[in-house]
This record gives sequence, C-alpha cells and structure tokens, in this order.
Amino acid sequence: MIYSYMRISTDRHTAENQRSEILKKTSVEQIYVDHWIEETVLGRQSVENRVLSRQIKVMKPN
Repeated sequence: MIYSYMRISTDRHTAENQRSEILKKTSVEQIYVDHWIEETVLGRQSVENRVLSRQIKVMKPN
C-alpha cells in the first residue's frame, strides 16, 4: 500500500498544489497512491501529536 503525506504549514502551501506535484511524479513512475494523508501543522507542534506519527505507529512491514 502506498501512502502520500502532505504537510501544509503556511498560507503559501496548499494541499492541491502538493497533490498535483505528487500525481505528476507518480504518473511518470507509474505508481498508484492508495491513501492520502493531509495535515495542517505549525512547526512548533510536537512530532508525537502529528497525524504522520500516529499513522507510522499503526503501519506494518510489507
């Protein structure tokens, strides 16, 4: 399963821009993204409280 993580931290970033760039790359590489994770985070938020950290904890090899 392929996950894509988009972290938006400023008003200059948007999920749409990031998704578009990821889709360009995955299209060229012929990779299908199964699950999209989008998170708006300020830099000072602890890593443990981020969606990505919680997702990594539940993921299993392969």
